[in-house]
Amino acid sequence: MTDAASTSIREPQSVARLSRTFSRSLTAVDLAEPLLSLDENQSVTLGAELLRKRGVAVLGVRRDGLVRGWVGPDDLTTGTLGEHLREFLRDNVLDESASLALVLGVFGTADQAFIEWRGEVAGVITRRDLQKPPLRMWLFGAITVLDANMTWAIEELHPGERWQSLLSPRRLEKAVALSEERRRSGSACRLVDCLQIADKAGILTHDRAHIAALGLPSRREAERLMRAIESLRNHLAHTQELEADHLATATKLAALSLTSLIPGGSRLSALRRKTPPSISPARRTSPARMRRPHRAKSSSSHICVAPLKTNGMRDGMATMTHRTTFALDENTASRLKRLANRWKVSQAEVVRRSLEQAEKKIEEEKPDPIAMLRRLHESGGGLDPATADAWLAEIREDRKHWRGE
Repeated sequence: MTDAASTSIREPQSVARLSRTFSRSLTAVDLAEPLLSLDENQSVTLGAELLRKRGVAVLGVRRDGLVRGWVGPDDLTTGTLGEHLREFLRDNVLDESASLALVLGVFGTADQAFIEWRGEVAGVITRRDLQKPPLRMWLFGAITVLDANMTWAIEELHPGERWQSLLSPRRLEKAVALSEERRRSGSACRLVDCLQIADKAGILTHDRAHIAALGLPSRREAERLMRAIESLRNHLAHTQELEADHLATATKLAALSLTSLIPGGSRLSALRRKTPPSISPARRTSPARMRRPHRAKSSSSHICVAPLKTNGMRDGMATMTHRTTFALDENTASRLKRLANRWKVSQAEVVRRSLEQAEKKIEEEKPDPIAMLRRLHESGGGLDPATADAWLAEIREDRKHWRGE
């Protein structure tokens, strides 16, 4: 039973299925707390008193019956709450079903994430909520998924334990000693399972081509990140409070384990199977490709950015946390490249900005029901008082009839 499980976990479809199941098991709602709110005309004194009594750090501000923004303790100086209202930033508002990876991504640039329910902000997650058991459980799972992904990638790239030549003698001796100790205790395991996470990262980043294909940073940065992840795992095991550097590592871990290694390992595995070591990929031509009939060209664009920054921006562009592939016709692909050159950004950033502008335009054109009702009242439209009174009297009579009065 154990052997079957350990074999299936190395298959790419099983690793991907494990990651999908894990990422959906816990969501933003498992960390969120209700967002307390007051009307915008209330005094800051009342707001500060409510924050103190409830022991919270964020207070929602209502305008026209809806929560339109928020204030923190430092905002409550003088005047009314509406005078200090901070509007919600779109990137800081998540759906209740958002993954904890997205939640951690928000905390790279903010101190709280707001949760939307049925179109209205109704919950909040603060840094204090990141100490809750659900996130600790999730982080342990994320490290396990990362470890499984790295093990699978190593065995795909270096079958037959050929990876041993890429490990220092000292680290290899420690792995062998651990394997023998487990065997003596009756818990036999493969040698690759006795490697530390940092050791596995060193193997995977030994080749520069592997670094780029796996979506990892440079070899030195990757090893530094993996040691930070090992430190985070030890910190979690001792149930100690997560500090700022641990949360920064958790954000990078979420992006790396759930978006980078699985597709990257699949690309390298496919490349290894298609191209024998004795033939150069640049000089090899597939016979099937030579016989293939002419087809109209299409361009494939990839959003593929290593999401390892925690400030939300990189060189003036948003840090991407999702990887996707899509096909474009020749004209659209050319327009995309022209815009990227003109704006001096990546093609992925062009797509992101275009979506943001389109969504903003839709929001601006969206009618405001409250404003429409006010204009109707101001224009004198609607029922005149006599007609309205007659209609209400008719309703009252109908209700009396229903009640049998």
